[in-house]
Amino acid sequence: MRDVLVQEIDEDGEIIHVEMKNGEGEHLIGVYQLIGWTKPSKKVKAQAELELYVPPKVTHPIQ
Repeated sequence: MRDVLVQEIDEDGEIIHVEMKNGEGEHLIGVYQLIGWTKPSKKVKAQAELELYVPPKVTHPIQ
């Protein structure tokens, strides 16, 4: 497993730009295009939801 930094995901989720280092310490950059969806395992889905969590916007003014 490698640490990967997601730099950008376009608004439709069709293109993703990631960066990582390989075993030799080389800096790798990848741009990937979505070609299909699969159902993730419960563990992968839960981890992604934790990393991507954004609290809901407050619709009423704070007093």
